[in-house]
Amino acid sequence: MSKRILIVIYILSTLILFTGCSKAIQKGNVFSEADAIALVLKDFPQFPDRVGEVNSTEVITGGLYPGLCVKVDFITEVIKQENNKFTVKLIKEWNFEINGLRPVSYWTYEVEPHYMVLVDTYDMDYFVPLAK
Repeated sequence: MSKRILIVIYILSTLILFTGCSKAIQKGNVFSEADAIALVLKDFPQFPDRVGEVNSTEVITGGLYPGLCVKVDFITEVIKQENNKFTVKLIKEWNFEINGLRPVSYWTYEVEPHYMVLVDTYDMDYFVPLAK
């Protein structure tokens, strides 16, 4: 009798151990590229929610009153790293040049199902007020 109880306890504990995966895996869901993008875009809604799309807008900046209207493009790029891990890069391209230099800013995040980390950034938005 005690041998049976030990076997049952062993089997149950083994089952619990192997089924204690994350909720996403338990439900049969996979953390996708779209999920990674959505997690990052909570803080950056102006960027597109799909790779290959460009959101554009015009911003009044610099120059004499009423200011110069400059087009800016928002781009989202994604690279799948490994299981449930993506690199999401947000790119902001300004459509003007100063001394042959076009201002481009970007933010790169490593994204997993329950968190994201900023791993690289380059901000050239300080050039924008110089547009004339």
